[in-house]
Parts: sequence; C-alpha cells; structure tokens
Amino acid sequence: MRRKFFLLSLFLIPLRSAHACGCFNTATVLDDYQQADFVIVAQLKTLIKGRSQFGSDISHVTMMVQKVFKGEVKVGQELTIGNGDPVLGCSWPFYAEQVGETYLLYLYRPEKPGEPLYVSVCNRSSGLEAAHDDLLYLENMAKVRGRTRVSGNVKREGADYENVKGQRVRIAGKNKTYIATTDDAGVYELYDLPPGRYSIEPVLEPGWKIDAWGLTRQPTRAEMMADPDPVPPPPRKMWFTLRPKKHFGVSIRLRLDNKIAGRVTTSAGQPLSRVCVSLVPVKAEPLVCNAFTEKDGSFEISSVDAGSYNLVINYAGIKSSHQPFPSLYYPGVTTAEAAKVLEVKFAESIVGLTFVVPSK
Repeated sequence: MRRKFFLLSLFLIPLRSAHACGCFNTATVLDDYQQADFVIVAQLKTLIKGRSQFGSDISHVTMMVQKVFKGEVKVGQELTIGNGDPVLGCSWPFYAEQVGETYLLYLYRPEKPGEPLYVSVCNRSSGLEAAHDDLLYLENMAKVRGRTRVSGNVKREGADYENVKGQRVRIAGKNKTYIATTDDAGVYELYDLPPGRYSIEPVLEPGWKIDAWGLTRQPTRAEMMADPDPVPPPPRKMWFTLRPKKHFGVSIRLRLDNKIAGRVTTSAGQPLSRVCVSLVPVKAEPLVCNAFTEKDGSFEISSVDAGSYNLVINYAGIKSSHQPFPSLYYPGVTTAEAAKVLEVKFAESIVGLTFVVPSK
C-alpha cells in the first residue's frame, strides 16, 4: 500500500482526519487522482464474517461501484475490499452501521497478487458527503484538465463543523488579487490563476476568527519550530506556491471570537487554582470541565455560542484539596434556581466575573 508520511504543524489541520498509523495526507484531488489506480464512487453492501489479518471478525466487505472516474472497473461491478486497521495497516475498518453508505474512494492495486484491495487512510478517500471539493473537479475533468486550481472548504467550529456558505476567500498574487466564494457545501474553487507565489486569507465577518488551517503542503520550517507552549494562534493568512497545471488546496476552520472570563476566589478574596469550571446551557446538566483556574484564580472559556448559561464549578461535587467545596453555581450559590444566568449574545464576551466560594 502506498503511503505518505510527514510531520504535523501545530496550527495546521488535515483535509481528512489524521490517524494513528502516522500518515497524513497533503495531496490535492489532482495528486491523488494521478497516483491512484482506481477512483470510484461505491456503496457499502455487505460485511463478510471471518478473521481479518488485523484480528477483526470482519474479513472483508463488498462494495457496488456507482461511478468510475479512473480504472478498469464498471458501474454495477461488485468489489471486494479488505477490512483494514488504521493503526496496523493505515487502512479503513468497516462496521455494520456503515452498510448502505456511499464513498469516494482512491484505490491502489495490491502490492502482491491475491491480496485484497484496501482503502488507505493516507489519501482523500471519504464519505460522499465530505467529498464535494473532489467531485467538483472529478465530474468536470474533461473541461478543466491541465488548468491550475485553488480550492478548499470553510467550516465553523461546532459539534460537527458547520459548512459555511457565502464565505469570501482572498487570494493575493504579485500582480492581482482574486476573491472566491464558498458554495452551499462550504467549498470554493478558482481556476486559471497564473503559476506563482500567493497568500490566502478568509474575509472575516465581525465576530469570527481563524481556528485552524489545512493545506496541501508540508509545514515550513518556521511553522514547525513554533513554540508549542503556549500554542501560538493561527496566522491571519497563509502562503503557498502554485505550480503550472497543478492544484493547491487550502481549507479553513473558523471559530467565534469571544470569551467568558473571570476569577474564582474564597470569600476572603484568595484565588483558587485548579478548579474545574463548566459553562452549561440553562436546564442542561454539566458534563465536562470547560476550563481550569490558573494560580491567580483566573479562567477563560472561548468561542461561546449565543444563549443562556449557568457557570458551575466542581460540577461532579467531589471534594478535594483543590476543590474543598460542593458543586456551586455563579456567583457562589448551591442551586441552579438561585444562580445568576449569563446571557450571551452573538460574539459577545463577558469578562471580569468573580465567582466567590462561600466560607463554611
């Protein structure tokens, strides 16, 4: 199986998820199309019981070909795909709940005769719903082959990362600046930019900032040498080189540019450190610590959606040397009914809060 390996920068994110086997894809759709032996859309049909070489009780799966972009296969043909392992084999495992799902697959012929095909985690293979950028090119290759292309997607931070429609992206070259706009799927593309050096940045609307970048190039030395403690904020723009007849990909993730911040102290004003602070929608149960207080008692929770919230400390109610008190609600009461609710408007920050732990 062909694989690509490289080091991951602190603020660069993958165009597809990174996996524990150590590979990380930096390829454009054109790169992976040229390297793959087969590029197809296929639907997962059945899982075949049996011991795989990686120890799974599913030996392989069958997939029905729905569309062919490259390779000697036909629509309607059934392919056998080995059940892989992302750690041991840098390849996809399959599960019962995936039966019926459709995928865009970049496949390589087995290295040895008789071995099954596997889906690599080191290329752009993905579920069809995540392949819009690829399909924009693959379904129009006859018209756009040989032309330069810059493309990517823009998403906003959230539980599932929301695609952003209508987001403008500025691409500046030596002599001209271009503007691309994302479509319904959050994808933008530009063809026929002259080869050369470019910068790229999102045209940010008020209330948003850049959370992370995903580029189809390896990080520069400067990016790799960035001090990880504290983690540096992502830069406002990125640079890349566009080669003749080649593509480049830049994906961007945005997040809300606001925060909830304050201090946790005793009734005597002494700061409390390592206290678990949770920001919880009203009527919901706290499940995680969103922040821990610093030595000076300060805390900060960033990128908060608009809504009504309770601020809770020691949500689990387990007393310790750092939290010798039960669960408390802001500004220092024991019940949600007595709490002061924080009303957060879009991209609004609330700072300077003082959460007082009452004396016994």
